[in-house]
Amino acid sequence: TEDDEIHRVKEYVGKKLHENITLKDISSKFHFNRSYLGQKFKNHENMSFNEYLFIQRMERAKMLLEQTDLKIYEIANEVGYTEIDWFYKRFKSYTGVSANEYRKMVAS
Repeated sequence: TEDDEIHRVKEYVGKKLHENITLKDISSKFHFNRSYLGQKFKNHENMSFNEYLFIQRMERAKMLLEQTDLKIYEIANEVGYTEIDWFYKRFKSYTGVSANEYRKMVAS
């Protein structure tokens, strides 16, 4: 069913956040047409695949900042960002604070 398909995609994303994931790669892995999967995902989740991926990455980054002593660049790598500056920019746009500020806030 549609729920199962989207669930499988979301599960896969959860396991592969540290990799460079694209809807194109996932479509071929699960043997779907890319636009079909993109549309299905949007209908099911009320957001695009890329928005979903971004949120998953940022939420994982927040969790790692809260629960580990990993350095920021290590966390960026863990959630699929090889460009540290891009990670900083995306994290701040998502949370309103820098990764360092976020870690200080949750530590206090």
